[in-house]
Amino acid sequence: MDKSEKIILFILLGSVAACLIVAVLTGAIMYISSKIVLSEPTAIAKTSEPTVAVCEVTPKMTKVSVNVDNELMTMATETQHFLQITVIPTADLNVLAGKFYGKTNIPIRLDTPPQQFAIGDKMNFYKLNDVNESVLTSATLRYATDNAYFWAEDNLILDKRELKNLMDTFSNEIYPINQEFFGKEWLPGVDNDPHLYILYAGGLGSGVAGHVVTTDTVLPIAHEYSNAKEMFTINSDVQTLSDPYTLSTMAHELQHLIHGYHDPNEELWLNEGFSELATLLNGYDAGGFDVVFSYDPDMQLNDWSDDADLSNSNYGASFLYTTYLLDRFGEEVTRAVVADPMNGFASVDNVFNSNDIRDPLTEKIVTADDFFTDWTITNFLQDSGILDGRYHYSNYMSAPKVDVTETFYECTGVPQIRTVHQYGTDYFQISCGGKIQLQFSGDATVGVLPDSAQNDGFMMWSNRADTSDMMMTREFDFTNLSGKIDFTFDTWYELETDFDYVYLMASVDDRNWKILKTPSCTSINPSGNSYGCGYNALTSGWQTERVDLSSYAGKKVALRFEYITDGAISGEGFAIDNLKIPKIGYAEGFEESNGGWTVDGFVRLQNIIPQTFLVSLINEGSMTPIQKFHVAPGEELNLEIDTTCFTQDPVLVVSASSRYTRQIATYTLKMKSN
Repeated sequence: MDKSEKIILFILLGSVAACLIVAVLTGAIMYISSKIVLSEPTAIAKTSEPTVAVCEVTPKMTKVSVNVDNELMTMATETQHFLQITVIPTADLNVLAGKFYGKTNIPIRLDTPPQQFAIGDKMNFYKLNDVNESVLTSATLRYATDNAYFWAEDNLILDKRELKNLMDTFSNEIYPINQEFFGKEWLPGVDNDPHLYILYAGGLGSGVAGHVVTTDTVLPIAHEYSNAKEMFTINSDVQTLSDPYTLSTMAHELQHLIHGYHDPNEELWLNEGFSELATLLNGYDAGGFDVVFSYDPDMQLNDWSDDADLSNSNYGASFLYTTYLLDRFGEEVTRAVVADPMNGFASVDNVFNSNDIRDPLTEKIVTADDFFTDWTITNFLQDSGILDGRYHYSNYMSAPKVDVTETFYECTGVPQIRTVHQYGTDYFQISCGGKIQLQFSGDATVGVLPDSAQNDGFMMWSNRADTSDMMMTREFDFTNLSGKIDFTFDTWYELETDFDYVYLMASVDDRNWKILKTPSCTSINPSGNSYGCGYNALTSGWQTERVDLSSYAGKKVALRFEYITDGAISGEGFAIDNLKIPKIGYAEGFEESNGGWTVDGFVRLQNIIPQTFLVSLINEGSMTPIQKFHVAPGEELNLEIDTTCFTQDPVLVVSASSRYTRQIATYTLKMKSN
């Protein structure tokens, strides 16, 4: 969707509900004299002495290779390599307006002096409602500070004292804290006005507390529904001025504005995590999403659902991840990840490498997978007395512990087949007792896209990313042709409805591009994001498209498929195969190469990549309380565990760790007790 939004959690959390609605977190992070006071990062803590009896028998580990199709693994590894090296271009709305509308020399911001407002002035704004429509509304300026204007829809009656408290707190506390930690938003911005605009309006949807619309950062000449201001909207239907969660939402949305300026195509999960961290830094409750996540931690951290029920867990996981990042490595490293131009786990890896961040226990540079593994262990243990004290949240003492996924009371050696999301986690408590032989093995490969038995060869795939502009282009020579020219191709796609579109375009001069109408394209455009008839939503499978190119007979023409995404949530993307122009004998299935197509973000894809796993064994009371294993494709992990003197049942932690897919991984456990 075209908005980074803060949602409202409608769920009864039982006895924990009382502590979740507290606005200020006791003993966590405080605002003192305009400075952020944090606990020291746990990575520098001294090794603590064990406080319980230790078992003298250390679990033993061996790895053996299982049968793997070498040819298949070669293809999977090659595909992963191309995904790793592909650079996805960032979408620029001003450039796109020039390409699609022929508008040139579009200014990135106004150069006229900002308008001076007085309380009571009125202004029209577009607001994005709950059915993805941009609706014009009139609002009145109700309050102004040196750095922000507060506009409310004309019909709203506000308590002046509550409004003053809200805006003074935001301007004097939240605004400087966010700027100090995350950086500054675009100033003076697209409107050449140093004021931040806050719109208080209804009709955004019952589950939305507030949102940022990314298209507001350009002038209306580039996007028809742009408000052309650095701004966010708070939902007046559900958020009152006196509710502390309103201030939490304002801190959240301000981080999105800042992050969007510095790194516009950051992966949504990490961007949302930092917005939730902003609420903690300002001393407000994050809304209970972490508790929802703790109930079922098997959800993909580096993905985001457009289902509100599922995105509750997304918010919780991302919040805990960024909070643990700050806890473990401190402000400097966390800020470096915020500012890093790379995205997602790649940015975490880049910051760890460039800053030579080493694990004090192994002296090796920490990887994003290493950090993720420690995070999964922390979510279960939350115990500062183990090893060097890294397995707890020192800046967020009320972090919930995750639930055990399953407990095994009998270990008979019968294979147990389970599934787990990529960068989701299963926790198995092993309560068999005695000496246990444990065997773990997982699928060696996984698909990049949902199972597509109709296409088991190579294809071209758009990739997936937010605020991005991916394309593939090829020139064809029709100078000696006349009459009918058909172009056919097979396609499969899953695109964010009403926000992300794919276009087939043609150009005879490589400057002016025309969108071609295809059988399945749509001109429905409630959000204003579409530039013409484009593919949107999803197909039920692979389908064949036929396009008439007869108007280009006698000419050379360049054809282009272009996929443009907005600032939040992306589908699986757009795949294309079996391109044919019978009139010139052209047929391309991409089995050997790109077939002459110039790609920018698109990648030649075999729908298979290696599947890896991150497995940890928690043995409280053992001489080695934590053991961590990276299980490569085709490896089988065998553990010998003697539980006779452990203080707690051992817990096996399993995560799938293939970054370039959203598909679920399958694995097998065998546990036999003697």
